[in-house]
Amino acid sequence: MRIMFLLKEFPKISETFIVNEIVALINMGHDITIFSFKKSKNIVHDIVGKYQSSIRVFYLTDLMDDEGYSKLFKQCASKIRRLMENGILTGKELARFWERINGSGQGDMNKLRHLFSLCAILEVVKKHQIQHIHSHFADYHLEFAYLVYQIARVPYTVTMHGYDIFFNPPGDLIKWTSKAKKIITVSRYNRNYMAQKLHLNLNKIRVIPCGINLSLFRKLVVAKEKEFIVLSVGRFHPVKGHAFLIEAVKLLAGEGMNFKCWIIGEGPEKQQLEKQIAKCGIERYVRLLEAMRNEELPYYYSKADVFVLASISEGSPMVLKESLACETPVIASKVNGIQEIVRHYGNGILVRSQSPSQIAVKIRELIINPSLIRNFKKNARASIEKKFDIRKNVKRLERLFKE
Repeated sequence: MRIMFLLKEFPKISETFIVNEIVALINMGHDITIFSFKKSKNIVHDIVGKYQSSIRVFYLTDLMDDEGYSKLFKQCASKIRRLMENGILTGKELARFWERINGSGQGDMNKLRHLFSLCAILEVVKKHQIQHIHSHFADYHLEFAYLVYQIARVPYTVTMHGYDIFFNPPGDLIKWTSKAKKIITVSRYNRNYMAQKLHLNLNKIRVIPCGINLSLFRKLVVAKEKEFIVLSVGRFHPVKGHAFLIEAVKLLAGEGMNFKCWIIGEGPEKQQLEKQIAKCGIERYVRLLEAMRNEELPYYYSKADVFVLASISEGSPMVLKESLACETPVIASKVNGIQEIVRHYGNGILVRSQSPSQIAVKIRELIINPSLIRNFKKNARASIEKKFDIRKNVKRLERLFKE
């Protein structure tokens, strides 16, 4: 099957689930094209090079001559002419689309970019005979999947995750998903929220959690540290709650506990977190480590005694699945879809959101009770193998594409 992934930005280190999905589909024999509006500045995934013969990637920024209005206008006119000559775009469709964006309140340059974007996507869809479009996140690029369907009748699906539906979802979301073959989300919590709060069609929504590569994420034999190791992985962003974990570290350090905390990631909150660590005087306990490739993470998961995710909001966080697959138990906020991954005192512990004191209490409980960790480890990997194997979950996705 010839599938296009229509994405806002690719490849992002914080969106490994998209890379996992693409790789799984390639391994299943599908022909993959990626159309991305933005190119990640710090590309850390080598999917394009590794699967060069099986994947095509188009970046809008590479296709668009953005030096000025006149050049972009000529480029756009050339694309429109080709699309109309090939019978892909009719004058009526063009007039309807231009009328819509003309009343959008955007400046002329943005209107032209919008039109160019649609034409560029349509051209790629036609040239590579795309049979299905799949998008991730409820954002502006989803509108183009909807528009391509309206013009070229190429079916589309979308997967929605967490922040895209919980924080300022687009006002036109009902319209953009109205023609979608299916709307996919990563947890039952999300499905109910999308139907009740966003008023999306419940009958269209399917729950397919993002899976992980169980061959990569597995327990490694590594030399253990002298101290008890607390690990967290995630963007340095307020929603991930790293500040609450750091406050918990401060409380434990005051009790003289023998431990260290490693936090792996990148993002806008890094300087603020560094200041917080210095202000708390806990530099010897906490290290902020640079974001790293998937292939490097199992080493750190295997080194750690417990993984902590103190997020304020989540969809179905990959890092919890990765840690549990490496047999490292977790402590996580009792929010949203996390409760569908973590079984309280089964494979980990659930805590109140935004509660440094409770995080500290539960870390202390594990430090002084190694037998509890051993019990959690017994259940950890099995809990992931059952529901979050990337191969099984992508087969479910494939069935939706083919319906």
